[in-house]
Amino acid sequence: MKLSTPLVLVYHGVCKGDALAFNSRFIPESEFEKHLNFFKNECKVLSLDEISTPVNKDKLSIIITFDDGYLNNLTNAVPLLEKYGLPASFCVCNPNENQILWSDALDIAVKMYPEDSVELKGKRFILGREKSFIRDTIIRGTYKEMDDLIHQALDKIKDMSDLNEYWQLMSEEDLKAIDENKHFKLIPHGSRHVSASYAQDQLWQKDFSDSVTYIQSISKEKVSCFAYPYGHVNMDVVKYLRERHGIRQHLLVDSMGTGNDLVPRFVINPHISFDLLKRFMYWGKY
Repeated sequence: MKLSTPLVLVYHGVCKGDALAFNSRFIPESEFEKHLNFFKNECKVLSLDEISTPVNKDKLSIIITFDDGYLNNLTNAVPLLEKYGLPASFCVCNPNENQILWSDALDIAVKMYPEDSVELKGKRFILGREKSFIRDTIIRGTYKEMDDLIHQALDKIKDMSDLNEYWQLMSEEDLKAIDENKHFKLIPHGSRHVSASYAQDQLWQKDFSDSVTYIQSISKEKVSCFAYPYGHVNMDVVKYLRERHGIRQHLLVDSMGTGNDLVPRFVINPHISFDLLKRFMYWGKY
């Protein structure tokens, strides 16, 4: 099956070590290079700005994006993208005090200390057995719950230095280095990775506005695109970003889009072989 529009791919982390040690979103550096070699030789690789380009019926047209803004994107993925001369867009969260997202703090703490507990909103949760309840509490909560979890997790994990590639976000200088490359593009992805579907309106409005404003302050280009954390979006959110910030392109995740405005994306699954992944790419879905 040939797609009628370019397939927009979503990567997260690219690791030198065990990519699946703490989450199911990262892929090994060697596997990523295998992908790029295929894209370079067998596909038509476009930038996100070229999404309206008519697809080649004889080749799969793809667009490469990364979500969240991990430092390993800069240290591991960017050198390979430059080696193969391929464009990419980086959907990034704002740098924060701890340089870590709450979800990564939770993943690492659960893996290392599954029998320990954390306290959120006056309730105590066992990390291993009640991970889903912790996620639900955070995703429906506020920045306070995010920070409470991060601080409790980091208190347990005394030395994170050996785990940097699994959690560390890019700094402002790192993001500017990405923006300096004419083949790369920065896209706001929320300040603190808040869900538009579950967070209160005031929170996601502030979070998304802060994200757009920050990326615009460090990017050479006019910001006109937004990537939604978790892919969670509704038309009220789309309307808000259109009217408040002039956002014209909205990146979703595994959702049906409507052309160049609401853009569905295909999330890379690191648990399947690349041969099988390629078959799903040609179909545009799993």
